[in-house]
Amino acid sequence: MIFSRSRRFVFIHLHKTGGTSFEQGYEPFARWDDLILGSTPHGEQASTYFQRRFGLYKHSGLDEIEAAIGPETLAGFRILAFVRHPKARIASLYNFVGGIVLGWAEKHGTTLAAIRADWATLSAQHAQLRWPASRAFIESDDFSGFIRNRHLHYDAAFRPQAAKTRTATHVAEALRIEDMAGSTLLQELVDPAFVLPHANRSARILIRSAEVTPADAAFLADHFREDMTAFGYD
Repeated sequence: MIFSRSRRFVFIHLHKTGGTSFEQGYEPFARWDDLILGSTPHGEQASTYFQRRFGLYKHSGLDEIEAAIGPETLAGFRILAFVRHPKARIASLYNFVGGIVLGWAEKHGTTLAAIRADWATLSAQHAQLRWPASRAFIESDDFSGFIRNRHLHYDAAFRPQAAKTRTATHVAEALRIEDMAGSTLLQELVDPAFVLPHANRSARILIRSAEVTPADAAFLADHFREDMTAFGYD
């Protein structure tokens, strides 16, 4: 997340929507009283402290931000969030956690099957294997199994985007990442020289959104019906 007092905006970083790219791109333009949580070396350290001290971290939703700083403070700020089509977002999540798990397996000279068989022991020693999305990947044979795995439904990345971008008093301006190419909104918000990088790329491409089966696409559309309606996706 970004709390920019200098430019009077708040940025909500939803999982797998390009938030890391914006936070890293913004960092060179940040002023002394701007707060970035996550994505940069300082931001990751700050995120740990702010989560413990104020309940704020890299992926805080609008409800958490409002609770920490107060709705009256937010009233004077522009609130923004990148959003993404659920099918593309969850395909990206699958690639991301798959790259982490498979990379870990290669580094330690083991296999996905071996991790699955000894998950309880290995996950106690390695935090990334404990993520609900990681466990869902470990237990699944393919993307279809991954999105239906019960553990994935406990992961914050599998929750609707819309729920994290609104409260009873505020609603974030949703910027569809698919529409950002050619847009000058970020240059107007930050600086004419601002360029949105492509950060946090998945280490492996295990599936592309165009390869998601109709049955899986329908499952995701139903699970994320709130997002599909709120952000005009079909």
